[in-house]
Amino acid sequence: DVKLLLLTGRGEKAFVSGADISEFEAHRSNPEVEADYMRCSRAAWAAISDTRLPSIAMIRGACIGGGLATALSCDLRLAEPGAKFGVPAARLGIGYPFDGVQTLISLIGPSQTKAMMYSAEIYSAEKAMAIGLITELIPSEQLESRVQTLSQTIAANAPLSIAAAKLSVDQALLDPERRDMAAVDEAISRAMNSADVKEGHGAFLEKRKPVFRGA
Repeated sequence: DVKLLLLTGRGEKAFVSGADISEFEAHRSNPEVEADYMRCSRAAWAAISDTRLPSIAMIRGACIGGGLATALSCDLRLAEPGAKFGVPAARLGIGYPFDGVQTLISLIGPSQTKAMMYSAEIYSAEKAMAIGLITELIPSEQLESRVQTLSQTIAANAPLSIAAAKLSVDQALLDPERRDMAAVDEAISRAMNSADVKEGHGAFLEKRKPVFRGA
């Protein structure tokens, strides 16, 4: 029954402000604990990015470091003007996860990714929008209603079509030799041969809203 995953921070101060620097001595002070820390972090990000559901990050306030990686794990990122984005790894002497770098490159390109990583600057929401880091920039008072409207629009569409689209886009970003085209073809075929196709056609001809069931 779940149609969409929506992530947001508690309150308005931050989406996710990043790692707690005071915990570095306990959790990132040697290669063994650092490896465990990154394993847990990657598992959390993969749980978001690999879900079959479309996902939206609703961003208020700070979206920094690992917080940005969390937002990048979502399919769409909607933010308010007060949101702030950055990767402070170069100021802390740490290496940013490769998969996070890959995602950044896919969104903003290699040159902008290097500029963000090298400078460790904090970007405004306006700059994040200009370089393609976020999907939409919405006035603060309208952010929640816009996210709800978009969520309802997505949830009302055919889930098998959305799943096929998500898989196709994600696979297209991989190197050709790593793509699972059999899975892509299967997802497209499943959508094309579903009862939802008949429902979509019928609703269009009858000028009514379709009721998709994901089958």
